Amino acid sequence: MSDLLRVEELKVNYYSSKGKVYALRGVSFNIKRGEIYGIIGETGSGKTTICHAVMGFIGKKADISGRIFFKGRNLLTLKEKELRKLYCREMALLPQSIASLNPLMTIGTHIEETLRARSNIRGAQSLKKKALDLLMTFQFSDPKLVYRSFPSQLSGGMNQRAVMAITFCCSPSLVIADEPTKSLDLGLKDSFLETMDRLKGDRNISMLIVTHDLEVVEKVCDGIAVIYDGLFVETGKAGDVMSMPLHPYTRSLIQALPKNGMCPTWGFAPSSLENNDGCSFQPRCPVGKRLEKKHIVPSSVMVGKDHLVWCCDVKG
Repeated sequence: MSDLLRVEELKVNYYSSKGKVYALRGVSFNIKRGEIYGIIGETGSGKTTICHAVMGFIGKKADISGRIFFKGRNLLTLKEKELRKLYCREMALLPQSIASLNPLMTIGTHIEETLRARSNIRGAQSLKKKALDLLMTFQFSDPKLVYRSFPSQLSGGMNQRAVMAITFCCSPSLVIADEPTKSLDLGLKDSFLETMDRLKGDRNISMLIVTHDLEVVEKVCDGIAVIYDGLFVETGKAGDVMSMPLHPYTRSLIQALPKNGMCPTWGFAPSSLENNDGCSFQPRCPVGKRLEKKHIVPSSVMVGKDHLVWCCDVKG
């Protein structure tokens, strides 16, 4: 499969009242057509910044370098008009919350307005037919009822599926989901995961999911990257990384899962105001405390097909 999205040495620095913020310090990854790729890490690790960079949300007050290729075109070199057209038709952002729905608009109106803006479908009847077909695709038992319903008249799970229907209505090449289960209770989260699993089988979709929820990437993602302090520490196939985590940070995240005893990672994440010149995880790492080369940035180690680890204690 060819690469739909390829990110190379992406670096992003913000400027705040407290000084320069090193949000991303050089990350690279690729998403193939039909692949769901997950990026996991603690709050403040740089996950959302990756989404914003790909979607063109990085403001002028930030420095951004590297390359972001989408269908072979470097997004960082395109003109604003070209970017607007591309983001309107080719990419879609899956909102974090059902609060993104306008309470004064019916679900049908939500879908039809999106279709008017992002597709070539015209005419009231054609728009309605497409909306009803879409609601049926997302397994609403009574699409006509949902079509004329307001968000307040639907359950949380139905609204969650409606948000997904709106996001996917124009068949974008790439969907970006930033913490898609953050505001969902356990029932809604299960509904989301079931819908995602079905979409993965029914449609040839490509997605970038960033989350702190390992259950999401474990169930729906093909590839995975673990990010810490603006750098990847482990990447590979989701099944390989989850079953054989080699970086101590990855292991700590997995040990923090409820099914593994909810053992939190010791210590605190470093400040993004510091441009660390060595292994950022060393102060929290039981292995790193005994290493002599504390200020050496770990190089990547290939430990299996497509499985990379950045750790001084891991040998290829």
